[in-house]
Amino acid sequence: MTKKFILRLCLMMATAVTLYSCRTDDLAIQENKSSQRATVTSRIIHLPELQENQLLFSQLAKLSKNKIGAKNTVSKIFTDAENGFSVDLNDVLYTEDAAGNKTYTFKIQPREGTTGKLENFILYDLGNAQFAAYISTYDKTALENLENLTVAELKNHVTMVSLGSISGTEVFGKYNANLCTITIPEFVNMYIPGMMCCENLHNYAQTADCKCPPSGLPTEGYSYTGISYTTYDTCGGGASPGNGSSGSGSGVITTSPHGGGGLPDLLGNPCDKITELLADNNFKAKFTEMTQPSVFNLNYEKAYAVKYPASSTGNTEPEYINTDLPQCITDKDMPIIYDPLVYGLMHTHQNQTCNPDDMPPGKFPSHMDIRTFINDLMPHAIANTGSYGNAYSLITTSAGSYMLMYSGTNNPGEIPENQMEKLKKDYKRSLLNAYTRPNYDQKDVEAEILRFIKDKINKPGLEVYRVTSTSKVKIEYNFNSPDRIKEIPCP
Repeated sequence: MTKKFILRLCLMMATAVTLYSCRTDDLAIQENKSSQRATVTSRIIHLPELQENQLLFSQLAKLSKNKIGAKNTVSKIFTDAENGFSVDLNDVLYTEDAAGNKTYTFKIQPREGTTGKLENFILYDLGNAQFAAYISTYDKTALENLENLTVAELKNHVTMVSLGSISGTEVFGKYNANLCTITIPEFVNMYIPGMMCCENLHNYAQTADCKCPPSGLPTEGYSYTGISYTTYDTCGGGASPGNGSSGSGSGVITTSPHGGGGLPDLLGNPCDKITELLADNNFKAKFTEMTQPSVFNLNYEKAYAVKYPASSTGNTEPEYINTDLPQCITDKDMPIIYDPLVYGLMHTHQNQTCNPDDMPPGKFPSHMDIRTFINDLMPHAIANTGSYGNAYSLITTSAGSYMLMYSGTNNPGEIPENQMEKLKKDYKRSLLNAYTRPNYDQKDVEAEILRFIKDKINKPGLEVYRVTSTSKVKIEYNFNSPDRIKEIPCP
């Protein structure tokens, strides 16, 4: 199986080089049209909606006979044992162009030999209960700079390999690709529509008129760069699938890096991640436990390290390890965070500190919390899941609960130990600035520490969310906003 796969792949690559050479003029024409790219609407489908598509899900179900998960639930991870990859079904990028071409892009879990690359599993709906399957691979350059590449440069940074068609009782993922076909790419604009107000009466510009709770407020749509592939039959059969032709929109597979890079506001989207966590019964139980008023008067910080199973197990259920902490801790008091499978942390900040003269109570994430998140939790998340967006740190206080998240795709760089003393002084100064304001409230604390994070921590992509059991709002420092805080409710 492996030898045949490699042989056929080599033949396909040789054909690709020949075809690329023959189509130099076509590529130049495509680049000249870059300012007139087609726009394709896309959205994210989550597991429950995916299951409703019985035709598609029945094909995906062939990936794994062992659905690992809680009783009466479906695992979010399915594995193709034959080709050696695992697919994450939790969120799927779905695109449908004006001609009705439907493409589903899935995240592939990181596997041996793919360090520094992103792999996606792609299903193109052929109709008649058939799907064409592909694996696309993006290198670091493509992930960080896709929108600035030329079509001719794509072949050096992005690959698209067919796994054949899937139908009936055929073994899922069996390699039976037609060696006469090769895919030719062109850039498109992918568009994520905004969400209307829950009344469905107001657009984004009329947020103030929306009479809904924060969770129902509208969001603005936006565009990003994607790739459309037309598959050509080099043996003379014309364009396929669907016998479409380049530019006609027929038989076109449209995708974008899913899991890092191509969707800066959606992939690793903190809002989606927080929603997922708050919907999890185990997380919700711990959140409820850690927001009870009595816990903030304890003489220690209540804490849980969230340890996830290795991706190779196929399991997705984390272990919540109780690791209550003494006050005035350092990161050396938390050895559990060095476990490479820990990339979630939940802990409280108390109403009193062990030494108020040295540090007043901090009812907000601290400089130490941020360092732990960036230096430990984020590296663990990227190593195990391929995305920094799966790391999180929840801090609960008697004045509110906050979550540290990261929305970027680039490594922000660690916070070194030799900066911590200065950061401690700056953090303390920010707290005192808030506490000494006349009739101060928690908004003053938020504004001062958010300013500290913006000016002193200065890590683009680091985000803070104010969360409750039913809402999540991104907050950032903005001098011109009410209370000096810009609030962006999650949809």
